[in-house]
Amino acid sequence: MTFSINWIARNTPRAQWLDLYRIIRSCGDRGSFVEESRLMERVEVADTIRRYTEDGQIAVVTSGMDCDCSQYIRSTLRTNLTPVAFLAARDDDYTWADGPINVGLCRPSERPESASRDLAMEAYEDGHPHVVHTAQRLAEGGDY
Repeated sequence: MTFSINWIARNTPRAQWLDLYRIIRSCGDRGSFVEESRLMERVEVADTIRRYTEDGQIAVVTSGMDCDCSQYIRSTLRTNLTPVAFLAARDDDYTWADGPINVGLCRPSERPESASRDLAMEAYEDGHPHVVHTAQRLAEGGDY
């Protein structure tokens, strides 16, 4: 079954849009999973791990933004990383993410420094008006 957001009526109630959002978050932005695509993904990750490993270590880099506008980048060194372990950890990160997130691999010699920024607080301190809408407000039936 193919899904397209263009087929949904624009007058759909907010509760149904939230259900759609939950489905998209749980399935990701990829097409429907078939074993062949999952197997190919493992093969590609195994190739990436083999190319980027230095002295038995590889860097896993996670970057994104939380729901309260805190940007972050986190890099960790891993040893003996397997494709299945990486994919499971990545899928878990995607499941529990509070906002947009990216997870990738790089060489340890090229890994970025871990850092974070609170964009809402920076905007407040610089005198700019800034509003952060939370999912709780949407769940209570609030609007913008």
